[in-house]
Amino acid sequence: MRINADLLASLANQVFDLGMDGRLSSEQVHLALALGKRLRGAWVNLVTAEFKQATPLFTEASKALDATNERLREAKESIDKIADALKMAATLLEILDRLLVTAVKFL
Repeated sequence: MRINADLLASLANQVFDLGMDGRLSSEQVHLALALGKRLRGAWVNLVTAEFKQATPLFTEASKALDATNERLREAKESIDKIADALKMAATLLEILDRLLVTAVKFL
């Protein structure tokens, strides 16, 4: 049995991408880059590792890998939604600024 090395490599890359995205706090960036480095190191060690059977620990690792991958996908979508909402707010302000110019009277 082998761990899903392709998914682990993808996960490491996703964590690095998140850390370099520019939309996280500096603390989150440092954590993401450190975790990405450790995940990549785990991938290097696990890519050729073979296990005799699916032990409870192997099963736990596989499930955690899948769950973490899903959560990262959801997190990226949430960050994208926040960025989109902020862009919408900026667009709204541009429209409101143009609207104010057309006001005929202020109370």
